[in-house]
Amino acid sequence: MVAKNKSPRGANRAPKKIEVELIPSYESMSEFQKRKDEVQEIIAKMIILGMTRGRPRKDEQEDFNNAA
Repeated sequence: MVAKNKSPRGANRAPKKIEVELIPSYESMSEFQKRKDEVQEIIAKMIILGMTRGRPRKDEQEDFNNAA
C-alpha cells in the first residue's frame, strides 16, 4: 500500500470574497486634504512593507519618505 498524499488544511478551499460598500460623504476641502494625506501615508507603508522580507532595514524611514 502506498500512503496517500495529504494536502494541508484549507488548500483546496476558495478564498473568502470581501464585500465593500462605499458610502459617499461630503466634506470641506481642508478635511479632504487631511484625509488624502493620511491615505497616501497608509498606502506608502503598505507598499514598503509588502516588498520587504526578513529583518527591516535601518534606512526604512528614508524609503517611506521617498515613496510618498
